[in-house]
Amino acid sequence: MTVRSTLYISFLIVSFCITLLFVGGNGLSGGKSRLQDCFERETKTVRGNSMAPLLLEGDEVVVADGFYRCHPVRRSDIVILDLAPDLDSPILIKRVVGIPGDVFDFVDDPNGSQWLLVNGIILVNSEGKEYVFTGQNTLRLYEGMYGNGLPADTYIVLGDDPSGSHDSSVFGLISQEALIGKVLETRE
Repeated sequence: MTVRSTLYISFLIVSFCITLLFVGGNGLSGGKSRLQDCFERETKTVRGNSMAPLLLEGDEVVVADGFYRCHPVRRSDIVILDLAPDLDSPILIKRVVGIPGDVFDFVDDPNGSQWLLVNGIILVNSEGKEYVFTGQNTLRLYEGMYGNGLPADTYIVLGDDPSGSHDSSVFGLISQEALIGKVLETRE
């Protein structure tokens, strides 16, 4: 058998395995793929304006509940999180702006407030406006810890309101365990 035919057979085997994964993850009989088995689609209604102007109160979002059991968290994901599931805490919707390995810091803006930098870039919301932090900011407590880098399984999440919301600036870094799901689409 030639090297070329061995490579071709290897390609066919890999292609077949990928097909099983995406088309019929439970064998050749069809059905959900393993990727779909890890989450359920659910429609939720936005309450509050912390994600305005991106999402407004009353907007509906389609959420992949359990998405992060099988998928990595990515920067810019819009996520649903629960900080204290045992305490019947409110479910929050935020944007992931810092992921493990990212380096964060604060710099003073011309008005005496601070801007948050992640990997040396000033963070902006969906309209391109810089997030402005004034007064108490829980993230400042982490400054200098971990070499200003985010440790494994640790994230920074913010609302879309550049003047602040109930987000990591209030409650600090979050773990992946707090993430309930990912927003897949929005409906106004």
